[in-house]
Amino acid sequence: MTIPVDSPTKSDLKIPPESSAKEKSECKLINENGKKLIISSILTIVVLWFSAGLGLWWINKQADVWGENLKYYSTEINSSLSQTDSEIDIYIENASELNPIMAQRVKEQLEVIGDRAKTHLRATRDLNTWYYICTSMACFSSVIAGLCLADITRQGWANSNPYILGVFLVTLSFFILCSTVPALFQHENNISLNSQLYIKYINLEQDVLTSLAILPDNSRSKVDSHTSLEKIINDTNKQLQKSNNITIKFDSTKIPNLKDMNIMIGKVSNE
Repeated sequence: MTIPVDSPTKSDLKIPPESSAKEKSECKLINENGKKLIISSILTIVVLWFSAGLGLWWINKQADVWGENLKYYSTEINSSLSQTDSEIDIYIENASELNPIMAQRVKEQLEVIGDRAKTHLRATRDLNTWYYICTSMACFSSVIAGLCLADITRQGWANSNPYILGVFLVTLSFFILCSTVPALFQHENNISLNSQLYIKYINLEQDVLTSLAILPDNSRSKVDSHTSLEKIINDTNKQLQKSNNITIKFDSTKIPNLKDMNIMIGKVSNE
C-alpha cells in the first residue's frame, strides 16, 4: 500500500525574508567594495604615473646639466644644434697638401668616430634615465606596498579596506614591473658598455687629431713614419674594427615566473 505524498508547493519553497535580505545586503556590499577597489586602483595608477613623469623630467634636466661639457652632448641631445666640420677641417688642411686622398680618408674616419661616439652617448644617457626611473619607482612602490600589506595582514583579506587593497595591488604590480625591467634589459651592463665605448671613441678621435696636428708640412723633405697619414689611417681602422660591438643586450631569463613573484611578495611583506 502506497502512502500519498504531497508535492511541495511554491509557498513551501519560498526563501525566508531574512535570508533574502541578507543576500541582498551582501551583494550590495560586494558591489560597493568592488567600486572602491577600482577607484583606488585608478587613483594609485595616476599618482604613480605622475610621479614617474616628474622623475623623468627631473633626471632629464639634471642630465643636461651634467653632460653640458661632454663632447657631442649638445649636438646629439639637442637636435636644434648641428655639428660642423670646421674643427676637423682645421686639422685636415695640412694633410690635404701632403696627400688629398689620404686626407679625405682620415676625414671620413673622423666622421665615423664622431657618429659612433654620439650613438653611445645617447644610449648611455637614455639607459641611465630609465634605470633611474625604474629603481626609484621600485623603491617607492615597495614602501607603499609594504605598508598596505602590513594593514592587510592585520585585518585579514576579507575584512581589509578595499581602498587599501587597490593601492596594494597596483603598487605591487609596479614594484614587480620596475624591478624586472632593469634586469631584463641589463641596464647596468649596457650603461657600462656604452659609456666605455663613448670614452674610447673620444680618446681615439683625440689621438687622430693630435697625430694630424703634429704632421710636418710639405716644406719638410720627409714625413716621419710614426706620424705619417698611412699609419694614422691603418691604426684608426684597426681601432674602429676592434670597437665595433653590439652594445644593447637583453636577458629573457629575468622575466619573472610565479615562483619569482611569490619571492618578491615575500620581500615586500618583510619591509
